[in-house]
Amino acid sequence: MPKASIATPDEIDGFLNFVDLGFSVEQAAKRVGRSRRWGFDTVRRVNGKNPLSPGQRGTRTAKLPSPKAYDELDGGVKDALKDFNLFCKVFLIRDPSPWRHDAAMRTVDRLLDRTRRDYQIVNCPPGSGKTTLFTFDIPMWLICGGGAEDPAWGRAMRILLGSATKNVAIHYVKFLRDVLDRRRPFYDKDLALRGEHPEAELVAALEFGRFKPDASLGEDILWEKNQFTVAQLAHLDIYDKEPTVQAASKESGFLGERVIYSTWDDLVVGRNSRTAEQQAEMSR
Repeated sequence: MPKASIATPDEIDGFLNFVDLGFSVEQAAKRVGRSRRWGFDTVRRVNGKNPLSPGQRGTRTAKLPSPKAYDELDGGVKDALKDFNLFCKVFLIRDPSPWRHDAAMRTVDRLLDRTRRDYQIVNCPPGSGKTTLFTFDIPMWLICGGGAEDPAWGRAMRILLGSATKNVAIHYVKFLRDVLDRRRPFYDKDLALRGEHPEAELVAALEFGRFKPDASLGEDILWEKNQFTVAQLAHLDIYDKEPTVQAASKESGFLGERVIYSTWDDLVVGRNSRTAEQQAEMSR
């Protein structure tokens, strides 16, 4: 029998965690002993259309701090900007990996050397995690200020995430945008399904300050699923036209945007490189 009492914050978080795992709203509500209608009402309230009462808000609807300069960060968070593996562990619950750390540091070394333009090809076996690393983990670390240990530098990044098809590239951008705007720890549903601890220790938007611009403060808002611009530190502004992160694909074409970090995932596949003509076009 569904409960009739006022839901506790733990019940709301439990319900939302089940939704994150892929359960339908009705199934997630049933898991915490609530009705289908309660589930849909809760989703609407969490999305901001009807805010939860102060006792129920928790970190989901709490006001995020303003963007923080390096000196405003906690000591452990500063260490995470220096150590890629530490950042991934506390913010994204990733296991430390020498090759991932090496890839991140090589990327930073090239980004910090603005006297040259580098082109890299990364070949890894399927399932090794290269897509997650180069389209999500490294870009998120960079935007937070990783490598340079400078949040202002990170928020001024201009990143392009590309793929052979537009829909895949948009998925990469949307996922990164949504995680940067989360008010709860990053939740890995695959770990939960394996019975392992699925939540990260820290929340990026709480430790580094909000990434989504605030229109009430007069900030320009570009926060779309295919491109977005993060909020800058109080004394800085961006005058370049390019967003912080944008999607691109070969099939739809793209302009010569002035990006700093550009990564193309699975661009060369069998169907677009079988013939000599296709190979020549791809090379061009």
